[in-house]
Amino acid sequence: MWEKQAPSLALRARLGHRDGAGRRVPYSRDASCHRGGRGQREEAAPMAAASAEASAFPCGPSAAALGQYAAEAHAFVSEYRWLHEVKFVEFFSGDCMAVVPEEWRDAVAEGTGTTERDVRRMIAGEVQAGWPDSLKKFVKDVDRLSLRRGGAAPAARRCEGLLARRLTPKKQHEVECAAALIDAACAACEEAEGARCGVVDVGAGQAFLPAMVAYTQERRVVAVEAARHNIERGRERNAILEKSFAKREKAKENTAGGDKEGTDAGAKKRPSPEGDGADLKSQRKKRKRGDDSQSTAATGLVSYLPVYLAPETTEEELMALLKTCGVEGAAAQQLCLTGLHACGDLTPLLLRLFASHDRFRCLVAVGCCYYKMAWPRPDGFPMSDVLQALEAKGSVIAATGAQLACGTPAIWATLPDAEWEAKIRISMNRALLEKVLYAAFPGSSPGDIGLRGIPKGKMTAGFAEYAAHALTRVKLRDGLAPQPALTGPADRGGVAAPADAAAPAPTPSTPTAGVLEQVEAEHTDAATRRGFVLWLTLRECVACVLEALFLADRVLYLQAAVPGCVVRAVPAFDAERSPRNVAIIATRNAPSPT
Repeated sequence: MWEKQAPSLALRARLGHRDGAGRRVPYSRDASCHRGGRGQREEAAPMAAASAEASAFPCGPSAAALGQYAAEAHAFVSEYRWLHEVKFVEFFSGDCMAVVPEEWRDAVAEGTGTTERDVRRMIAGEVQAGWPDSLKKFVKDVDRLSLRRGGAAPAARRCEGLLARRLTPKKQHEVECAAALIDAACAACEEAEGARCGVVDVGAGQAFLPAMVAYTQERRVVAVEAARHNIERGRERNAILEKSFAKREKAKENTAGGDKEGTDAGAKKRPSPEGDGADLKSQRKKRKRGDDSQSTAATGLVSYLPVYLAPETTEEELMALLKTCGVEGAAAQQLCLTGLHACGDLTPLLLRLFASHDRFRCLVAVGCCYYKMAWPRPDGFPMSDVLQALEAKGSVIAATGAQLACGTPAIWATLPDAEWEAKIRISMNRALLEKVLYAAFPGSSPGDIGLRGIPKGKMTAGFAEYAAHALTRVKLRDGLAPQPALTGPADRGGVAAPADAAAPAPTPSTPTAGVLEQVEAEHTDAATRRGFVLWLTLRECVACVLEALFLADRVLYLQAAVPGCVVRAVPAFDAERSPRNVAIIATRNAPSPT
């Protein structure tokens, strides 16, 4: 049995609780630290400091303990693979309730005393006395194997002013917390090795994180990004930041010198929102004319590298690339490699890049979108010898499981009633639409039928209204014809059958209103809804363990690939704001090569 760290069976132990200011802090067993308690304010700081060492895994940090944990998690997702081998939209079309144990269905059925909220609280480790032992064991195993997502340390510096420009509140929170983790990792390397640490951010996008790190920590940052649009927008934004911060520094110097005239002059040069907008427009005009002073790679503290880095990149090639970005000397000898929500195969690439180059002294990586890896057999999973051996006995996790691993377990049991109602309505509508599509287009396979965007107001409407609009947004593979039995005359709101069977079928508008109303009447009763909520909740429970397995695989890979490396998986963000909130942090112990 792997070593446990005394996890609580309550959801608050995984997610923490909110303090008086609305910030999420780790849960404490001390009653004086409960919400509203006098001791909460006193304990907040020590808990925040301790949370930097918190592990997201419910087991010890050693490779042996983590390997045993991964084996148990893999056995769990293998036992309940019937929950993650299909998509939720197949609930009606695939008769998914037939595979749920009958005693589970009976235990939560209408009239048993179990409420819909009781079903949702499974994910919090809560069970009802009358439930069968098999269902209680399922809930207990989920709680035992799930990630501990609470306890993320608050960011030391706020992302404000120009640094917060174009950032949503969610992204701002992520940038603040990721910058704090990078600062801590770099500081540990600097203390051990004595040289200032540079930062390489792979998949930097518009360089929101590099800007935060550069201008609040005064570090040289290389933003690696392949998308030209992101590079251009990032350079425009960075030019404004550089100009603004230079003016502010000059104003501070004038103020420190006691020169009132200089202070006034400096104050006049402080950027305003209007001035920033004008500067941004001028940068775009220069780019259109081809007169772009930012076209070179090296630009102040933030540099842009429009290349694809790979583990096969040689040491000489890496140093040459960094030199073009102005990163030389000690900063090039000691680097922190980072990626914030590096999508799909990009996070495995980061891990392999870190393992391949000793120049990278530390790593801070937050992955996401596991389903965007190159399935069915991506290079990014499994990475470790442990998971490779387990999957070799019989592949368990596929693209559908990877997609389920990107769930939102942190908010499942705590969504307000209005938001929960909207979520269930949207999910049931989409699953029912899938049933209609399968009937209208027999013989279709995944990828044959797609949907364009649907307004949220239509998504939460009754099914007949939703489907009538959704089917006008259908995209069909050429030659896929609708089933005549579900169609009517086009002038009555039905689908006109194609005149020439050999020609590509037109996109249907909607089956007859009577068909849609009949489907709605047959599948929206209370018993069907309860079964649907049970199915979704069981899947969300499995999602908790699936993501833990992906992360354990990556940590085990680094522990084996980089001997002597200290690797941790820690909560990085508030799980309610950012569901993919676990960061992998690695630090080399060996001295940097000269």
